[in-house]
Amino acid sequence: MSNGPRHRTNRGTILLVEDEVRVRTLANLVLCKAGYKVLLCGTTQEALTLWEQHREDIALVLTDFNLECTQNGKDLIDLLRKDRPEIIAIMMSGYIAEQDIEDWLLANKVVFIPKPFLPSKMVAKVEAVLASQT
Repeated sequence: MSNGPRHRTNRGTILLVEDEVRVRTLANLVLCKAGYKVLLCGTTQEALTLWEQHREDIALVLTDFNLECTQNGKDLIDLLRKDRPEIIAIMMSGYIAEQDIEDWLLANKVVFIPKPFLPSKMVAKVEAVLASQT
């Protein structure tokens, strides 16, 4: 019997798109500890490649709005929803206010998490969004 913390398993697969390595690493650690399988990428192109390989397994997309590439998180969600309109999405950003994209978020049923946030708040938001879809 292990004396370490227990990790939940098999809670679903999350496509995590974050260009900041420290944020991506921390989010991965926290989500894995919470029992999720995480597919990590730093660009929309990497995300699209992973999407092609795992599209049926992905339960949720968690993406930053501002990515250091030609497309942002909004563009990525729009592309993924052409393939799977029902995919659950959470957008995070420290550089835009929710009000700046509120109409798009509401119209597309995308949840917003402002950065910075506590890791526990991110997990709670993921859990709540996934639970609301079942």
